[in-house]
Amino acid sequence: FNDASQQQQERAEDRARTAQDQASRASSDEERIKAQATADAWREIAEQLSRDNEQLKQQLEETIRLSQVYARKRIDSEAEQSKVQGRVQSLKPPED
Repeated sequence: FNDASQQQQERAEDRARTAQDQASRASSDEERIKAQATADAWREIAEQLSRDNEQLKQQLEETIRLSQVYARKRIDSEAEQSKVQGRVQSLKPPED
């Protein structure tokens, strides 16, 4: 997940740099404005990807943490049940 999201962000940044280079080499104002707008758009996409990826990372970390807490509670609960069952089975029935 991390690698794929990082690659997406890097591709957007590369496209922004390429468009910025085109803007600086443009032979007319029209070409420069168009290339600059493209660079700005790719930069914005890269920034949004970065924010989205950070948010997803935080959500994933929280989900992992919560699942670990749940798993620990479940394991502890099952361990307690086993202890109780062991005690119950060790009791002798009352004699009449």
